[in-house]
Amino acid sequence: MSTTNSLADTLIRRIAAGSKTIGSGATKYLHIDSGTEGAEIIGIAVKGIVGADWTVDLYIPAEDGAAACAAADKRDSVEYNSGDSEGGHLGPFAVPYDMYLDFTNDSGGSDDIDEVLILYRSSAALTLTWET
Repeated sequence: MSTTNSLADTLIRRIAAGSKTIGSGATKYLHIDSGTEGAEIIGIAVKGIVGADWTVDLYIPAEDGAAACAAADKRDSVEYNSGDSEGGHLGPFAVPYDMYLDFTNDSGGSDDIDEVLILYRSSAALTLTWET
């Protein structure tokens, strides 16, 4: 490994995904791709969780190019209730290639995930893509 890559791996980076409207009972994922470099996720802050009913499932495939949200790749599930006064923080953990945050709207109407902010370390930039 070169000194340049070693230094790049120690930098704390930040990236954000914009808002996503998700209908009542619907599920949409955010694909977080590190290419083949992997990433150490320091923390993920999600705006729009507090005050609504959501389930957030975390999928981390062990292979590059794995199908989105495959049952064998599910690593965690967190439920948030509208009465909760805090929430929407995940981390830390590492991903070898990519991961999926699967948001299910458990509320009675459409609701928004306002932003997903990720702090991480990697020699490569992450790419974030919402499911259409």
